[in-house]
Amino acid sequence: MGKDRLFWSWDRQQQSEIPNREIRFETILDTLDAYLPKNFTALDLGSGPGALSFRILKRFPRARMIAVDFDPVLLKIGKDGLGTFGRRATFVDADLRANDWIQKLPIKKFDAAVSSTAIHWLDRKGLQNMYRNLAKVLRPQVIFLDADILPDGKGSRATEIAEKIRFSEIWYS
Repeated sequence: MGKDRLFWSWDRQQQSEIPNREIRFETILDTLDAYLPKNFTALDLGSGPGALSFRILKRFPRARMIAVDFDPVLLKIGKDGLGTFGRRATFVDADLRANDWIQKLPIKKFDAAVSSTAIHWLDRKGLQNMYRNLAKVLRPQVIFLDADILPDGKGSRATEIAEKIRFSEIWYS
């Protein structure tokens, strides 16, 4: 273990704090396997150091991951930890809440988008902006998978947002 020591330390810490984390990751991997060709490019939203990207790259040797996060420390840990994947892993310093985050991406169209523990941190405006921009970079018929744990039920923030944007203009603008 060299530069990737922090990556594995972060990964172990997250595993201890997030219930069923590996099961959620495996579900995402199995879904990608069922719906995508072996050669795909995916966007990891709020990637942190890239734990989900790492698992995708390991399982799919012809995949490419673009990992987006706003935390410079986690981006550095990710770059050091995923260095063995070379050009298949790219880290982008961008804030998903910003209007220009998609301009910072090295490519403009993706076959899939994934996230694991980031989207629930966005407020309504940030979430709408993120989805509006995400729609611009996803190819038709793509898949978006989010392993976040969101509260469910009447009155929850996730339910409120879903009800307000279900048929709103944000999906079409």
